[in-house]
Amino acid sequence: MRRGKREVWEIAATFLFPFLAAILIYLVGGKLAPKLSKNGDKLEPYACGERWLPTRLRINVEEFFIYALYFMVFDILALLLATSMGASSWLPILYLLLMFATLLSILREE
Repeated sequence: MRRGKREVWEIAATFLFPFLAAILIYLVGGKLAPKLSKNGDKLEPYACGERWLPTRLRINVEEFFIYALYFMVFDILALLLATSMGASSWLPILYLLLMFATLLSILREE
């Protein structure tokens, strides 16, 4: 199907005008916003300007992966349950049983 020039213009205008409006708002906002002074305290890593010595953050990777695994199981369960509600009644129950079996196997390994 061939489109006329008017339809092409309407499609282009649909994307072009909001883009130009966003650029205009960004530029006007940049001109009207108050300029901040760059003194030494404000350039410090801590937001309030206080002296702060950064410490090394220790992350327990094993615990992180366990939480990530729990999140993944529950996230997939929520997706499967949400998409299976129109299916027969045994399918959501099967998904719940699989989720509980997965959780039991994860908890047994700990």
